[in-house]
This record gives sequence, structure tokens and C-alpha cells, in this order.
Amino acid sequence: MTKAARLDMRLDAADDLLIRRAAEVSGTSVSAFVLTSARDRASHVLADRSIFTLTSEQADELDRRLRAEPRAKRRLSELAREPERFE
Repeated sequence: MTKAARLDMRLDAADDLLIRRAAEVSGTSVSAFVLTSARDRASHVLADRSIFTLTSEQADELDRRLRAEPRAKRRLSELAREPERFE
């Protein structure tokens, strides 16, 4: 796959040294180390926003609420009976 995008960043000397040492110990280039680390963190952050874990009690409660008959909302019913304003 051709890599067309670039990511430039500024960092202080201590962070630069830390990242370079970690990349060397990992046996990878600095670019590969930073990309892998950023990709792993991004996947974790996004998964944390879309995947959630429930206890069995919470799952039972969610299931119960999803299966329950919907409750009528008085104001919504009133609004539906009002004449349309834009025609």
C-alpha cells in the first residue's frame, strides 16, 4: 500500500529520547514504533466508545427495557395532533 499521508510533530528532547530508546529496544524504526503505538491507542479509544460490557444483571435489565411496551408521551401525542406549520 502506498503511503501518501504525513504526520509531523514537535516534541521535547526527553520525549524524543524516550521514544527512540523504546523503538530501539523494540527492534523497530521510530516511525514504525510511533505509528504502531498511535494506531493501538486510537483503536483502544474508539473501541472504548463503541463497545461496552454489562454484568448479567445489567444485561437482563437492558433486555427487559428493550422488550417492554413503549410508554405514551403525552406532549408528543399533542404535538402530533397539531396542524402542520410548514406546507
